[in-house]
Amino acid sequence: MAKSVPAPKITGEPALVGNSGLFDSEIPGEPALVGNSGLFDSEIPGEPALVGNFGLFDSEITGEPVLVGNFGLFDSEIPGEPVLVGNSGLFDSEITGEPVLIGNFGLFEFFN
Repeated sequence: MAKSVPAPKITGEPALVGNSGLFDSEIPGEPALVGNSGLFDSEIPGEPALVGNFGLFDSEITGEPVLVGNFGLFDSEIPGEPVLVGNSGLFDSEITGEPVLIGNFGLFEFFN
C-alpha cells in the first residue's frame, strides 16, 4: 500500500535539513544547515556550513555556495538557479516557484 505524502508545512522559513532537529544548528537565530553542528562543518570561516564545503560534495563552481548536486549528482534542470537536492525530481517540491529543499514533502519535513 502506498504511503500518502504529507503536504509541506510552510511557516515562512525555508525547510533545511536539520530544522526539525536531526542536524539542528548550534547557532541561535541562524538557519539549521547540514553541518552547522559540525557533522559537515564548513572549513570556510564566516560561511554557512553546507553539505560539501569540505569536499564530500564539493562544488566545481568557484565562488558559488556548495550545495548537494553542484557537480551533477542532483544537478539542477533550471539554468542559472542554485542546485538544491531535488531539483531533478528526487525530492521535487510540490510548491511551484519555491526552491526545492530536502524535506519539502516530508522526508526531513520542517516542523516549526
